[in-house]
Amino acid sequence: MHDSVHDLSLSVSKFDALIFQENSTPITNECSHIRHLNVGCDGESLPRLLTIVAPELYSLFSEIDVFKKLSKSFTRLRVLKLAGAYYIFELPYSLGELKHLRYLDISRTSNKALEALGLKHLYFDCEGLQPDNIGNLTCLQTLPVFYVGSERGRSIKELGSLNELRGEFEIRRLQCVRNKQEANGANLHLKEKLCKLIFDFKGRVIVINSEEVMESLQPHSNLQSLTVSSYQGNNFPSWMLRSVGDSGLFLLNNLLELNFYDFHNCESLPPLSQLQQLQFLELRNLKKVKGMGNELYCNQGIDDMN
Repeated sequence: MHDSVHDLSLSVSKFDALIFQENSTPITNECSHIRHLNVGCDGESLPRLLTIVAPELYSLFSEIDVFKKLSKSFTRLRVLKLAGAYYIFELPYSLGELKHLRYLDISRTSNKALEALGLKHLYFDCEGLQPDNIGNLTCLQTLPVFYVGSERGRSIKELGSLNELRGEFEIRRLQCVRNKQEANGANLHLKEKLCKLIFDFKGRVIVINSEEVMESLQPHSNLQSLTVSSYQGNNFPSWMLRSVGDSGLFLLNNLLELNFYDFHNCESLPPLSQLQQLQFLELRNLKKVKGMGNELYCNQGIDDMN
């Protein structure tokens, strides 16, 4: 067997995966069974390989732009990871035609636009890589973090239509929310599948409306964990202790974990003993809080307090 063909055969599993790492390996139709492809470099044989495997490919990990001519050919693609492809500046609009795509990882790429209908899971690892107009991805279930911005397509209102979000979700740069109308537009109270929320007001901007913004970020009553960082308001939002109808239960009755970090202006805490399910409480660097009422200690479920 020719050395280059032998090298290729070693990188093809007995099943359906191929790691493409060399530059000149001949490609044959025997690769048509490949369902999972990892592309680590470019090469003369890569276009032919992509032509053969694209129609049946399920997952693609690539550090180069493989979509210039073939994006419409990946008709069965479910998983696409472009992490590390720094010179991909814009994803093609034809990506939106990949109806089976459910997972997209664009960490450490340089994308500025995204059109992918039906996408359920999206990951990126810094603010600069967050796609604009993320509100168009109405099927999203996994979005670990959202950075609020003042630019068009980065307002917190982009979250308004993402009611399939679930699990853990963090909103950073909340100091960029201009008013309560924008905050209301996030529709957090409709996101019943979220179990953990993190609100982060940290930033250089002095927030003068943080109380009305916080008031408008009311979560769904299913929430189990809430973390608030760098909140600059003097008072807590009313929803934190609001009862639900005539049930006698509070809106956050399902809350198991509560964390307050770096509050600069609050002088007192709400009566947290009303949160009957609370198991973990962490209070850190609450600069103006001078004391805590006895009601804080009534809840026997609290395991930790700093």
